[in-house]
Amino acid sequence: MYKIFLVFVFFLLSFKAQAQGFRDRIIGKQWILETQKIDTTSIVEFSIYKKEKVELNTMIWEFKPNGRIQYDYQSGEDIEACLGVDFLDLDVDQSWWKWDSQKLRLTLQAKGGYAAIDDFLIKNEYQIEFHFEGQEVTAFSLIKTKPILHKILNPEYVKP
Repeated sequence: MYKIFLVFVFFLLSFKAQAQGFRDRIIGKQWILETQKIDTTSIVEFSIYKKEKVELNTMIWEFKPNGRIQYDYQSGEDIEACLGVDFLDLDVDQSWWKWDSQKLRLTLQAKGGYAAIDDFLIKNEYQIEFHFEGQEVTAFSLIKTKPILHKILNPEYVKP
């Protein structure tokens, strides 16, 4: 009985550590979006922001503690602007995240597009997979576990 109790306590502590780990590891840091076309993919990849990783129109996300998403675009200093670059734009008033510490899942809603912010609206549930170098989280993947909503808002928008 004592061993069962210890296993149960260990499970609860590790569960809490995972939930806390999400907040400690992701929130308030800048993350480079590595995935193109987030509206159609089942895995969304992020890597920790480092200036040397910045290329042409690199999208940098920040997951805020209040569930909001802020983003910015940067280009490397040695890169000149060019026409025809296909880049994501988000409606930050309609895009948000929510962490479910019971299921260890992230729900992400993103409203945006590649020609306008009114091309699509997605809402999915994701499992998070952290990538480490030593003790430091250097990247993470959002792996879609449950599609909740996928709407094409602009009839002229062609899904890639």
